[in-house]
Amino acid sequence: MNNAITGLPNASRLKFHLYEEIEARKDFNLLTFRVINFDDVNRYLDYSVGERALLSITEKMEEYFGGEQIYSIFTHEFAVILTETDIEAARKKARGFLDFYEEPVLIDGLPVDLAIKCGITNYPLHGDNANDLFKKSGRTLDQQKFNNQQISIYDHTISEKNKAKYQTLISLYDAIRNDEFSLVYQPIVDIRKNRIKSAEALLRWENSGGMNPAEFVKIAEDAAIISEITKWVIRNVIKQLKAWEGMGLSIKIAVNISSKDLNDESVIDYTTRCLAENQVQPENLEFELTERVIIENESKVETLLSKIKKNGMKSSLDDFGTGYNSLMQLVKLPIDYLKIDKYFTDNITDERHYALISELVVLAHKLGKEVIAEGVETKEQLEALHHMGCDNIQGYFFSKPVAPDMFFKYHRNFS
Repeated sequence: MNNAITGLPNASRLKFHLYEEIEARKDFNLLTFRVINFDDVNRYLDYSVGERALLSITEKMEEYFGGEQIYSIFTHEFAVILTETDIEAARKKARGFLDFYEEPVLIDGLPVDLAIKCGITNYPLHGDNANDLFKKSGRTLDQQKFNNQQISIYDHTISEKNKAKYQTLISLYDAIRNDEFSLVYQPIVDIRKNRIKSAEALLRWENSGGMNPAEFVKIAEDAAIISEITKWVIRNVIKQLKAWEGMGLSIKIAVNISSKDLNDESVIDYTTRCLAENQVQPENLEFELTERVIIENESKVETLLSKIKKNGMKSSLDDFGTGYNSLMQLVKLPIDYLKIDKYFTDNITDERHYALISELVVLAHKLGKEVIAEGVETKEQLEALHHMGCDNIQGYFFSKPVAPDMFFKYHRNFS
């Protein structure tokens, strides 16, 4: 069968050709090409433009590869088999085509710039049957998410990483459906009044296979399911706040927000509904954003933070001091707290770091913001922060993150 748009033989025909070459005991390289911005062309220009762009690729491939059969294996993927060539020769051939097709395509006078990447899979080096080679050709293109190269040669190590990432993603879907996550809470202590002022909620996943939260959160971000996890955290934090209120404990809890959560206002709207449904005061919930999150959503974040403030919730800037425009964000954004990164806390005994942190504390206070120092582990760090006027600390000096029942007991007995 042939592809309906390009008229080229499809994936089934390619697999049959691979089978024939293997039966003939011929060494060959399978080159696959993917138009990585094809969805953007369809979305922001027009589907008819996308189809004509594919036809232009077909014509260019047939011209460049001469008498070799070109295959249209998926909507925006093409393949060609090069027989009796080694991997380096195949790579040079692929490089030649990408250079040949470097200029934008003119469609009705409109220049359309197509971003194309290539993967190379070799027989017999990378596989010994048609189905295996076909699967690995797709994995080779996926490798480029790791190595950011325009041409990739099949790498078993990267392929296994991709496979593990996919398996983790499936497990994450199950974790959301089956309520497999849990939360721990780390106290934030007001060192001037010697009391627990608030806590940070931290996500845990028992079935993560040993991955730390940052790793599986990154996978969730890439798969665009992070907002579902964030909503799970928000929902359960608000339920915990309600439960603690019933036990006589009123406290503020901070939750971490991903950059993907700020692509629209659904997470904030969801939070507002949850607070109202559980009759929890908005000021008892805080959104914690890193500077990376702010930079990736710079056009939206100021508006969203203003909405957070308008609805009575709090916000803080995490990892403060590690980004190139931290001071600008501190002045510009309507945040309530800034959190000094653990890097500075670890080096607070160094005169230069001490001077810098002192000035940051003074500046924050002048701007009407409180300061939280993260990663405090020693009495020496605590005393230095107290001396320079830091408001709050968070770290193992007082407590590691603990389960809700342990946090309640710790708070009750804190002195």
